[in-house]
Amino acid sequence: MILKNIVKKNTYQDSVFLMSIANRVKSLKGIKEVSCLMGTPENKRLLKSVNLLTEEGKGAEPNDLLISISARDKEDIKEALEKIKRLLA
Repeated sequence: MILKNIVKKNTYQDSVFLMSIANRVKSLKGIKEVSCLMGTPENKRLLKSVNLLTEEGKGAEPNDLLISISARDKEDIKEALEKIKRLLA
């Protein structure tokens, strides 16, 4: 499994909307776990507690969108990120 965190600076999104995106992306083949959260200290602690926080994710600020993806391989992560981008548009 590969773990990737992506930080989108100054990209506020509603938490309910982000949860719905994560749930839709989790259904993709090869995806083990997906979290889409704001980069608050509480959310980063939550990701850390379930081993979904990387060094990049640790740098997220409260106004940043923090995406965490655990997947089988890089291609699965790429596909998940493309779907997240479409859903955020």
